[in-house]
Amino acid sequence: MPSRDVTIVAHDVGPIGGMEQMLSQLIWRLAERGREVTVVARSIDLPAHPRIRQVRVPGPRRPFVIAYPWFFIAGTLATARARRGPVNTTGAIVFNRAEVSTVHFVHAARRGRERRMRVKRFDYALAARLAAPMSRWAERAIVARAFFTRNVVTVCTSARDELVAAYPNVEARLTVIPNAVDTDRFRPNPATRRSVRSTRGLGEDDRVALFVGSEWRGKGVALIVEALALAPTWRLVVVGEGDEGALVRLARDTGVEHRVICTGVRPDPERFMAAADCFVHASDGETDSMTIMQAVASGLPVIATDVGAARERIGSRGEGGLIVERSPEAIADALNALATDPATALRMGERNTHVAQGWSWDAVADAYDELYDAVAHGEGGS
Repeated sequence: MPSRDVTIVAHDVGPIGGMEQMLSQLIWRLAERGREVTVVARSIDLPAHPRIRQVRVPGPRRPFVIAYPWFFIAGTLATARARRGPVNTTGAIVFNRAEVSTVHFVHAARRGRERRMRVKRFDYALAARLAAPMSRWAERAIVARAFFTRNVVTVCTSARDELVAAYPNVEARLTVIPNAVDTDRFRPNPATRRSVRSTRGLGEDDRVALFVGSEWRGKGVALIVEALALAPTWRLVVVGEGDEGALVRLARDTGVEHRVICTGVRPDPERFMAAADCFVHASDGETDSMTIMQAVASGLPVIATDVGAARERIGSRGEGGLIVERSPEAIADALNALATDPATALRMGERNTHVAQGWSWDAVADAYDELYDAVAHGEGGS
């Protein structure tokens, strides 16, 4: 009988962050199915489970140009010692040979499109210049080579297409296993809506746009704030980690400071989803945004730029939201369109709640379970 062991290697596993949440859901469900799961990661925030073995790899989180190579070395050594059964890595993060690597972001697809960071300190500027080439090199050396990575999983079809375009040899050993969302946690909830609005000084009739996430620069939070000046009936709630001081200054300079609320990092984004009227995501590069999926499950119309799996999630014809150009004017036009046509906004939200019921974490766990069994039987890969 094949081993029921599996080893999952990641930088971080926990309830905050899209990829971190995805791993938490997968690991827990694999353990519930009888898998003995070894988790090798820098930080692990999981409930105790008799079939989950946690192996922490001490190391820095920032800056990336130190944290990334540090984990490459320390994580490789830890994985070599702790591995049991097939190894599933989250992209190119260790040098160990892996039976499965799950790719959430294709770095090769970003070549030439890195953001020009306006930083004065030399060390920050150097880090910004080195991070992208470092990630691409690791992706090319490890994920793209069958010697290191036997099977590759992408989380959406757009990522699959980007990966095959960059590394054609990957196609024969590539599988798409879409992400999912917890529809018990993320759902319309009128009682929570009233509670959050009351606590945050929001009226029941206020129109509330929501952003959830980190990496504010790349995900266009400043553009959303600037859009408020052109969409005067809307307020904005920003949940997550970013340069709050800079955002408050921008809101003040734009004349919308009184309409922007920053909550910081929260363990309960579902409460703010329930309180909002739409979700806005103006990213300049994405694979499959977990926060878009959560917004869809929460019954929110979604305003998003055309990156990654955004169209897949809200519908190719905009059934669940609006695809926009990455500019304050385009975002404002979409906000104003939702405000002036509440019936359409309501239909979008109802469609989204219905569609999300098919995005089951159990189906994701089943797919990985089958892949691990195939690997254990010597099937799959090249």
